[in-house]
Amino acid sequence: METSDSTQKATDAKGWIIIAAVVLAATPFVLLGRKDTPATPAGPSTADMAWIPGGEFTMGTDKADEKHAEEAPAHAVVIK
Repeated sequence: METSDSTQKATDAKGWIIIAAVVLAATPFVLLGRKDTPATPAGPSTADMAWIPGGEFTMGTDKADEKHAEEAPAHAVVIK
């Protein structure tokens, strides 16, 4: 009877180890997914300004006419 009892305990332990490993592996993704809004900058807040998070955008155009030649060429700009 000891063999089946120890086998059952080993099976239960393996199950708990697998559950713990899955929880530990998933935790960083859950925490990163909860980040809803970008962090606001530290410092004094101003009433007439709005926080705009950084990102990447295309500045300029590839279809500029002579009047707006300074807008060409289009290029990617990254704001931190």
